[in-house]
Amino acid sequence: MKFSFVHRGYEKWLLLLPGWAFMPDIFSRLALGFNYILPKEPLVDDITSDVSALPSLLETDQIHVLGWSLGATVAALLCIKIPELIADVCLISVMKHFQSQDADKILTEIYSDRRGAVERFHRLCFTGQRDDLAWFRSTLQENTLKAWDTSHLRAGLSFLVNHPFEQKVFQTKKTVYFHGSRDIVAPLEQAPGKGQVNVIKGAGHLPFLTERFHRLYESWQKTQDS
Repeated sequence: MKFSFVHRGYEKWLLLLPGWAFMPDIFSRLALGFNYILPKEPLVDDITSDVSALPSLLETDQIHVLGWSLGATVAALLCIKIPELIADVCLISVMKHFQSQDADKILTEIYSDRRGAVERFHRLCFTGQRDDLAWFRSTLQENTLKAWDTSHLRAGLSFLVNHPFEQKVFQTKKTVYFHGSRDIVAPLEQAPGKGQVNVIKGAGHLPFLTERFHRLYESWQKTQDS
């Protein structure tokens, strides 16, 4: 995995990990107090070995991580496998385990009509977030559809099926978790860490696009710094 580095005038670095069938540009509206690290290609697997080299490359002791959906599953693995290199981790919109029968159903749709299947998935993700969907469609969707070919889509689903979410990540105080109340893709009742969920009311699968997420995440970061 190769990364791009966005220097935004801060000392700390935040690795942003997107979900299945999305690219890192989905985070382009985030205005958090970090420099950003972004994958250059679709995220479809455990990237621990690649991330392990980032702190020394950036001349820092640790990096911060924000993972959404599939990216949250990857983020949890990083926190467990290389905890000494991870300052803290923000998890968003993840399920305990994605089932193989659900993956098979989605793959059948992809083989029949890849573009249509991905567009339908995108629409479901933005349930409750109509304005955000309009923004995504007008600015980012075409790039996303080009980036995620059938092999990437299949690999991402396989990763989710074979890697149940590592709930051990909740045993550390350096973990915070957010979920939208109207999430259809990863229903709230299937969320891990029930007692630690910050629910964003009215949001679908992308609660990080809301102002409330920004406020809650920045407030939590202040407690980490104190």
